[in-house]
Amino acid sequence: MAKDIDTVLKIQNLKRSFGGKTVLDIKDLKIPRGKFVVILGNSGCGKTTFLETIGLMSHPTEAEASAEKMEIIFSPGDKSDGKEYPYSELWQNEEEQAHVRQRYFSFLFQHDNLLPDLDVSENVFLSTVIQDGKDELFARKYLIEKLNKVNIDGKLHDRPNQLSGGQRQRVSFSRADFRRFSLLFADEPTGNLDEENARQIFQLLRDKADSNDEINKDQTILVVSHDINLALTFADLIIVIQKDGFLSKDGVFESYIDQSGKRVWKKNAHETISISNEEKIKSLIKERMNTEINGEQEKDGQETHRETIYPDEKSFPLYFNKIVDKDLSHKSFHALVLMGILLIVICAIGFSDGSMKYLEKKMRDPFVTWLDLEIPMENQQKIPVLVDSLLSSSVRETYYVESVNEYSRFALHIWSEKKNGTFISFGRTIQIEDPILKRLENQKFLIKGDIFRNPDDYGLIVSERFLELYGYSYEDVFVTMSVAIPGYGDVNIPVPIRGIVKDLPGKNEFLATPYLHFQRYHSDPNPFHPIHSVTNKELIIFVPEKDGAEQTELRNGRALQMALQKYFDKNTRQYEHFDPWPGEPQKFNEAHRFGSTVATSFLPDTAAISKFSIEALDSIYLNLMDIPEVASLNPIRLYTHPFNENIVIPRHDHLSINIANLDHVAEFKDYLYLRFLMDLDIAKVESLENYNFVANLTGLLSLFMILFSMVTIAVFVYYILYMHLYKMKTYLGTLKAFGVGNQLLLRLYLKKMMKFIGIALTVSTVAAYLVGKSGFLEVIMRLFYTVERGQEVFNLFNWWFLAFIILVCFAGFVSVYYTSKAKILSFSPGDLLYNRIEK
Repeated sequence: MAKDIDTVLKIQNLKRSFGGKTVLDIKDLKIPRGKFVVILGNSGCGKTTFLETIGLMSHPTEAEASAEKMEIIFSPGDKSDGKEYPYSELWQNEEEQAHVRQRYFSFLFQHDNLLPDLDVSENVFLSTVIQDGKDELFARKYLIEKLNKVNIDGKLHDRPNQLSGGQRQRVSFSRADFRRFSLLFADEPTGNLDEENARQIFQLLRDKADSNDEINKDQTILVVSHDINLALTFADLIIVIQKDGFLSKDGVFESYIDQSGKRVWKKNAHETISISNEEKIKSLIKERMNTEINGEQEKDGQETHRETIYPDEKSFPLYFNKIVDKDLSHKSFHALVLMGILLIVICAIGFSDGSMKYLEKKMRDPFVTWLDLEIPMENQQKIPVLVDSLLSSSVRETYYVESVNEYSRFALHIWSEKKNGTFISFGRTIQIEDPILKRLENQKFLIKGDIFRNPDDYGLIVSERFLELYGYSYEDVFVTMSVAIPGYGDVNIPVPIRGIVKDLPGKNEFLATPYLHFQRYHSDPNPFHPIHSVTNKELIIFVPEKDGAEQTELRNGRALQMALQKYFDKNTRQYEHFDPWPGEPQKFNEAHRFGSTVATSFLPDTAAISKFSIEALDSIYLNLMDIPEVASLNPIRLYTHPFNENIVIPRHDHLSINIANLDHVAEFKDYLYLRFLMDLDIAKVESLENYNFVANLTGLLSLFMILFSMVTIAVFVYYILYMHLYKMKTYLGTLKAFGVGNQLLLRLYLKKMMKFIGIALTVSTVAAYLVGKSGFLEVIMRLFYTVERGQEVFNLFNWWFLAFIILVCFAGFVSVYYTSKAKILSFSPGDLLYNRIEK
């Protein structure tokens, strides 16, 4: 086609079909530049399809365009320095389509399509913001002038729902007029208005067409209408499309203003008809329109949009956020629902991981993974072979055996002053290298004191249950062991409490070193016999020092020494044959509480030696206890224990086996039976297998929870976004018509939705953390289960949670991308505006 500077659109062989039926057929048509053109025709004749096609809001299928050698050429005029835009090329490039709509086109719709969440000024500003990013301060004075012309100046900050239908349409006109354009497309702009408002809109369009300043020069207005009277009154050119979408040569009517100021119409550019003969021109137009309506409603094929030139991305997103905030704000109802879902899932993940870590700790805990193997007496000689076999590399690797330790289980007779009786307490020996002993050092087990540090420690580690059963308190420094002395009777011997723990493995109430076990049951002579104190000729008294006192001070010990010395000096005549002498106080570190001892030595003369006996020492001690200064120090009488240093520990009767992995505990039990004909405790084995099963199940539940939540959140995000997009389809069509491209909308929706998801994740994570750390979950669990106190069963910051965050964000991104791009934004502006999409 040759260039024609007076023509803005050249159309050849424009044919559109739907469902195999032609809805538009225009062989040759030129739209003159700078004119007010009205397209008339009955409903279904293809007027809107024509406007959509030349307005780049929809385009022919590839088959339609190639079959008819269809071509439309748009010539913007001076605004483009003579550049022309063939539609056959534009239809292949969505980027260029959006660019042309953004730079050269403006639109006025039958329905005002004002964005409900923007006020009048923002709705009007929106068109120029999309075009060139004008800010409000720069354009405000110009805006007020525009609104004054349409009598809307007093409603600058009103929302569309506060305006009448005529006012909304005038605002819509101001929006279309507020940007620079070469072509303004108006589709039935008066279809929903009364006669007066309809005339006002046409008058505004006429005034715009008559403007001849530099900005408004050569602007063409193309209006689809069904009102012949308004067309005859205001139009420069009338194009009549027949009922079958056909445009004949007789369907174009042109007018001009004669010398008297009257509008004169020409038929086919050669027959002149006076305006006074208006009925004749009406008749001709009606004849072309063919008033019998048999055609189908006009429909169009779908299109796939591509990348576009983006409007200013500093200004438009501000408007975009206002448009979508009602549905997609972090304060919306949807956000609260999403936060609720995330809170439940995150709490579940934190609880699952915390529980799993708790179970893992339990499975590494010697208290849990400790297996007790009782060795019958006839097999005790096999213990060295058994230990070597269990510690061999093959068994370690196969059954994950970490350590094997021998021990003996035995009983002590414990005297209870509060319960006034002697009771049998069962415990066991423990070696210094036994992992159970190391475990007891943990502060969650150890209440007071310490564990055994030396193999020759002769104290006891007792449990809370021990204290409760035998009437001892946490402040007691010694327990009283009743020892039967042949020929003398039972003697109560104080044994230091090395440490107090919450619990002990098995049914044991105390732990002792093999050293104490040997001295108590195998040493000869018995070091616990009180006769040794008589032999050593000394009376030993212990007093606890004050908590926090320096070990070098021994204030209570010195006070005891002075009190004893004062007493013996005062009663010299009574004890002159024994010659008592209280020694310097000595530190006592064998118990959980620091104290000091004062040993009073006696040097009886020859005549008194026969009287120096156990009974004599008992009598002296009782006399000392009557001294207020001594009694106030809470003294305890100790005995001399000449422990045998050349000990040979007899063969033990039990093995403590610690395994690191519970997956093979049943196979390990079978191995012991087949190899040594020895049985592990079946109840213990089943308990360990249950621990292992629950731990593995908890991990699977965490994985399931993550996958389930990812799918749930993706579906939920898809739902809320799709419902939003479907509700917003008309407004999105309006934005796209004014030049907002798919890529920008997609990017803005991705940014908005990822922020939506990110805020929901952040709030839910903080809330879940507070819920987990508050102990609320443990309280709920304790209503139904027995839960070990002091155990943290909520752990949020873990690999599961990190995977959850990544997968949720990924699922959200994919859901937003797919929903936005494939379900809504892929439709053309025309499809969105005229609701040609299925929900």
